[in-house]
Amino acid sequence: MDDYKIIVEQEHSTVMAHYDIPKKDAEGYQSEAKLEEAFITQLQGQGYEYVKVKDEAGLLQNLRRQLELPNDVTS
Repeated sequence: MDDYKIIVEQEHSTVMAHYDIPKKDAEGYQSEAKLEEAFITQLQGQGYEYVKVKDEAGLLQNLRRQLELPNDVTS
């Protein structure tokens, strides 16, 4: 389906915008798991490293490591 919108209309000219309306998925929604997977894939494509964190101790360890890297400090 096409859609046209008038941007500017003057006596001797008209500027219109045209765009194709994208088709929607049959599901109508994306599960949280699929959304998270797509987000992780996108971040990995940008050079981020995926780190599995299983508990609070692992979270704190990763946080400490990430703060040490740009500051060139180790504890």
